[in-house]
Amino acid sequence: MKSASEEALLPLLERATLLRYLSRLLQPPAAAIGDELAALAIALPEPLRAAGRELAARFAAERAEVEPEYHRLLGASGACRDCESDHAPPSLGAKAALAEAACAYRAFGFAGASEVPAPADQVGVELSFAGYLALKQAYARERGAVEEEAISAEAYARFTSSHLAPYLGGLLGELEERAGEGSLYAEAARFALGALGHCEL
Repeated sequence: MKSASEEALLPLLERATLLRYLSRLLQPPAAAIGDELAALAIALPEPLRAAGRELAARFAAERAEVEPEYHRLLGASGACRDCESDHAPPSLGAKAALAEAACAYRAFGFAGASEVPAPADQVGVELSFAGYLALKQAYARERGAVEEEAISAEAYARFTSSHLAPYLGGLLGELEERAGEGSLYAEAARFALGALGHCEL
């Protein structure tokens, strides 16, 4: 039986894990992506856990196809534009979207953007930052740091509503369509679309 403090932390920890899982799905794939996804799937919200494990197993089983499929569909050479600046309204401009994301990362000490071979506003990097903010909120709640928790929660809401929500659903729908029925990334896009409600995006 979970304690009251564990119950209070669980939704935030599950959200952070789910966002990390989604970020790994949409970032340039590492060699051990199937193993990474399988490790994360264990701690996904219960309704998504089985599907997350199955998707991780598929990424592991089709390891040789993952990288070429990623580059066919996402990244600089892909059919689906996967950076926020590709979807930003002309009035905002690509440089502004990129600068705002990079500025938010610096403000919160997020090093994840420098660890991924992708622009700061690439969808996987932005999802990773959102997960990082959810984790910071959980850590603050666990320590009883009310003001820090509120700052992280506000930053999460602001970042996701202004940087991810405007384009993420459309990108995932396009990815599912362009990937083709039965393909690995079509399944990944369907999983991600079904998971968005758990992230409050």
